[in-house]
Amino acid sequence: MKFSIIIPVYNVEKYLRQCLDSVLAQTYPDWEAICVNDGSTDSSPAILKEYADKDKRIKVIHQSNMGLSGARNTGIRESQGDYLFFLDSDDWIDVEGLGRLSGVIEGEDVVCFNGVVYEENNDYYNQPDVLCNEEFEDGWSFYSKYACENRQFNFTIVWNKCYRRVFLLKNDLWFYPGIYHEDNLFTPIVCYYAKRVKQISIPIYYYRIRAGSIMTTSDFLEKAIDTVFIANYLSNFFVPISCIEKTTIYRIINNQYIAALRQSNAKDDGEIKNKINWKSFRKCSRTKLRHKVLFRLAKVSPALLRFLMQCHWV
Repeated sequence: MKFSIIIPVYNVEKYLRQCLDSVLAQTYPDWEAICVNDGSTDSSPAILKEYADKDKRIKVIHQSNMGLSGARNTGIRESQGDYLFFLDSDDWIDVEGLGRLSGVIEGEDVVCFNGVVYEENNDYYNQPDVLCNEEFEDGWSFYSKYACENRQFNFTIVWNKCYRRVFLLKNDLWFYPGIYHEDNLFTPIVCYYAKRVKQISIPIYYYRIRAGSIMTTSDFLEKAIDTVFIANYLSNFFVPISCIEKTTIYRIINNQYIAALRQSNAKDDGEIKNKINWKSFRKCSRTKLRHKVLFRLAKVSPALLRFLMQCHWV
């Protein structure tokens, strides 16, 4: 079996049929869809049963609510395909998507592809990014080249990539449970371990921007705390490593710390500052003069940091 499509499902009755219809419409037949119902309280479970009864390639797993990471991890454990494709249940894929991927995959650990952003409120499709067709002999070269590039899709997202299942399992690569921005933690470490990576320009994924999604309703303080957690985790992982070039990852970690403080406010600054690994923050701020300035401002006065950044003075 070539592809395992992992679909976490939580209260998406309005969008789930379009997502599953796009899977059933694939011109490439060698796939399984693992739908993980993560404690939905709407009609999503009934819709999943309807589709599973319609096609035996659709497998439904029910679990109590564990969040996006927990649902994806369940999907990984249950998968049988050579490659894993993560599809959010309010998005959909091009009908030729899996076929096009099958035509370019040649044993890579990770294959990155293009996508289209759909703005639901405006009923508008954005133009896809202009991507180069490239091959990399190691994932870290891919990460170092593109992690800081400005794209419609943040580099770290997982749903514009497919992953060789054996590669993830061999390196014990899982999503960290119970945090926001879990992709920001998963992707750099995946790229560190990956041996071969390919990027293709073909738009395969359709990403829906809608009101009510996790990223539009989540609590700012919780997100800021999780952002600090990810920065601390990445710094603990990468700082001791001496065999790779670390300018890009240090820049990313530095930006994570700054982003956490920018999401905060005066009443929460103390809590956020207490969670920051300041030794790591300082280490990662040494690559650029601007980062050194931001580090000093963050340590002395997050409020001043926010004001100066809002005014574009730093």
